Amino acid sequence: MVVLASTEATHSEPYRGDPHDHQEAEHDYQEGTHGQRLRRFASAEYSKNVKLRRGDRLGPMSAAVADLELPPAVFKTCPWQPRELIDTGLRQWLRCCAPALWDNQVIGMPSRAVDEAWHGLILCTASYSAFCKKAYGEFLHHHPEGGAPAGLARDPIGEQLRRTVVAWTLVAKPGEQCVLWDLDTCVGVDEPWGLDQAHVAAIQDAVTSARGTK
Repeated sequence: MVVLASTEATHSEPYRGDPHDHQEAEHDYQEGTHGQRLRRFASAEYSKNVKLRRGDRLGPMSAAVADLELPPAVFKTCPWQPRELIDTGLRQWLRCCAPALWDNQVIGMPSRAVDEAWHGLILCTASYSAFCKKAYGEFLHHHPEGGAPAGLARDPIGEQLRRTVVAWTLVAKPGEQCVLWDLDTCVGVDEPWGLDQAHVAAIQDAVTSARGTK
């Protein structure tokens, strides 16, 4: 498991489970339960308040992600091709992390290939630290399985991946498609992670519906 957070150990963090977690965790998308969960991280107030509380930082954050230089070392343990697709996925993941970090929410990593590239980026410590400060205003931590601070909240992988989809709806540009959901399959990762497109569509529809009723 990989976790990521603000500098305070009590803050929640984006998370990545192993491929078996994705296979074993049946996503709970029944309308009742799903609707209740959306109140935590999908309401009209949420998307509005993220911008109000954070001074509309989504624009500058997206610019920082777009300007981020990815040296070859980022892909040292990420051999899959095309690299351009993984580059796009990593940048989309870093954008998803912003609203999650600012609102202390846990999100899940849907791609092993992007996760490996993210590991490589973090190892470029000076560049990664400078990027975090520019994009998020704080450091985005990464904790491997079993290495997270004591007391850090844990939710089922299905719930954390659901939040990733919700986070994407907050940062996506009009008409922009997310490559994260099936990226591993596209680049030929053995035992790929990912999210079924039908599940993604169901979450996005529920987000739209929840915002429309507020």
